[in-house]
Amino acid sequence: MHQHTLATSHHPVVLVVEDDIYSWLLIRECFHLCDIPVELHWANSGAACLEYLRKEGMYSGCPTPNLMLLDLHMPLMDGWDVLAEMASVPGVGGVRTVAFSSTCNPREIARAYHMGCASFATKPIDFDELAQCIRDIAHYWFRVVRLPQAA
Repeated sequence: MHQHTLATSHHPVVLVVEDDIYSWLLIRECFHLCDIPVELHWANSGAACLEYLRKEGMYSGCPTPNLMLLDLHMPLMDGWDVLAEMASVPGVGGVRTVAFSSTCNPREIARAYHMGCASFATKPIDFDELAQCIRDIAHYWFRVVRLPQAA
């Protein structure tokens, strides 16, 4: 499933991969409160994420994301599986992936970087801290660094 929340074609495209509907709604609200407008899409599973990245089925018209927030711990196909499969998906080499997980496990953090994540952020439980985390991520990726335009 994908959803546009702050969509206009000239804004950065963010794909949020999150299986928990309540976490997705909180993340979406945090992006809405952020001062950086983005075109926001949601994939509710690892399989849906790969369909999105491959532009298959209902995702055929979706833009390639500039940034992906990837939950690592999902049922069936988790974020680790997505990272392993991304190498075989043409055209996603420029997608910056942020592992966005509730874990602080140093081995998982190292593994995420080893598997190609551009950064790792621990998902806060408190709403105000989550909102600040999303603002910081958006500010860093869309104001501080320069990324190529999405295809």
